[in-house]
Amino acid sequence: MNVRFETCERIRGLRFLRIFYPDKNLEDTGKTKAVLDMVKADIIRIPDPKYHPGGRVYPGKNWENSKKEEYMKVLNDWQQSL
Repeated sequence: MNVRFETCERIRGLRFLRIFYPDKNLEDTGKTKAVLDMVKADIIRIPDPKYHPGGRVYPGKNWENSKKEEYMKVLNDWQQSL
């Protein structure tokens, strides 16, 4: 059995991102806001860094494969802005 500890809560998602990227000043604005909007909508989930190091995100319950390119663009744009 595979157990993951991840969140679709906006504030917890921001906390997890700050742990994954401690040298960045991440706020709920701009491109980070777009990522957190997807977290809040449960399109993606951010794992708890204590249990899942590496910063990988997972599909949430509202992930739609037909919109994968759109989601990936948001994530890639955000990552490049770091």
